[in-house]
Amino acid sequence: MRKLLALLIIFSFCLLSCSEKKQPLTVGSHPSDWLEVHGKMVVKDSSLSMQSCQACHGVDYSGGASGVSCYSCHVLYPHTKDWLTVGSATFHGGIALQSHNDKCQSCHGEDYKGGNSEVSCYDCHAYPHALGWQDENSVEFHGKVSRQLGKEECQACHGTDFSGGSSGKSCFECHTYPHKDGFAQPGSPNFHRGFIKQSIKWDLSQCQACHGSDYTGGRVEVSCTTCHTSVGGPEACNTCHGNENNFAPPVDLSGNTDISATGVGAHQKHVADTKITVLLDCEVCHTPVVNFSDATHIDDPPSPDIHFNTLATDSNRLTTVWTHGNATCSEAYCHGAFEFKKSESAYAWAYTDSVITGNQNPVVWTQTAVGDSCKFCHDLPPEGHVAATINTCTICHGSVVDANGVIIDKTKHIDGKIDVF
Repeated sequence: MRKLLALLIIFSFCLLSCSEKKQPLTVGSHPSDWLEVHGKMVVKDSSLSMQSCQACHGVDYSGGASGVSCYSCHVLYPHTKDWLTVGSATFHGGIALQSHNDKCQSCHGEDYKGGNSEVSCYDCHAYPHALGWQDENSVEFHGKVSRQLGKEECQACHGTDFSGGSSGKSCFECHTYPHKDGFAQPGSPNFHRGFIKQSIKWDLSQCQACHGSDYTGGRVEVSCTTCHTSVGGPEACNTCHGNENNFAPPVDLSGNTDISATGVGAHQKHVADTKITVLLDCEVCHTPVVNFSDATHIDDPPSPDIHFNTLATDSNRLTTVWTHGNATCSEAYCHGAFEFKKSESAYAWAYTDSVITGNQNPVVWTQTAVGDSCKFCHDLPPEGHVAATINTCTICHGSVVDANGVIIDKTKHIDGKIDVF
């Protein structure tokens, strides 16, 4: 009996000695600095594993045989088995968003670059976002970083369409970016012309928010003037309507080029293709535009802002009217609604009536054959005028027209007065 007792004492002493020698590597009795180093040890020490923790703390780390839950100290670690599974209820993107990033910082550091766990969040992605993520003057500003990393990095959390994805945070809550594929590609259904028209209603201030007030790059360092080379960049008149020669349609705001479209109509006949008068300024029919964002320029929905000047109204004698519904212009001096009174003329002998008048019928803006002939605006000769032919007009109006009826000085034709001799 004494021999058996001695053997048991010796065996117990050996077990105790072995236990003391192995203590730094055991998980049953943690060393005194365990709370400071366990994060690193679990990650770095090959003699330990998450299974070692589970042996005492339970497969769900909520206590197990030890009765001590890992979550007594922190709420997100040990991470669940679906921590990296997109779409999982415990996917770390959604959990971090709900729990706020300070929970992540407790292990991964305030800068998320490792902390006491020595595992950087940036080993896998660009989230959590850096402190300067919203600061446009910072090198960490998200506009610059996302452009460097590429859209795929953002899509990993915010979804392929950037409307939220696994993060539940839509990029469009703050701005209109990221742009869709084909945004800068003419002919693409996502080309930015349609987006600017339909989504932001021509409000280019939203473009300036990222590309700068002068569109030369701004905080995203992408210049709009690389493509929009005209003076004014995107605000140049022919960015939205007109062409490289002048600002009048075609094209119109909807991309139409045919004269049958109201937005196109007879614009070019007035500003570039007339054979009978000088080229007209836009201000003859439209309110002058000083700035792109003028209330009379940018409308929602877009509509023509018509304001006839004194040439069209014959110095306000006429009430010139544009009717959008049937695309007609009526009572316009320059389209035959002129009136010259005999009582006010030094050439009474030229009258057969008390007044010489033109044709005052409404002019259809979208007709395909706007006439260059004299009879489009007045008879030959005008009503109330003594008999004459196209070849005899030059007798009295030789400074305006020649013997063949060709206008030789456009500045004196349709200028608001009768030019005689």
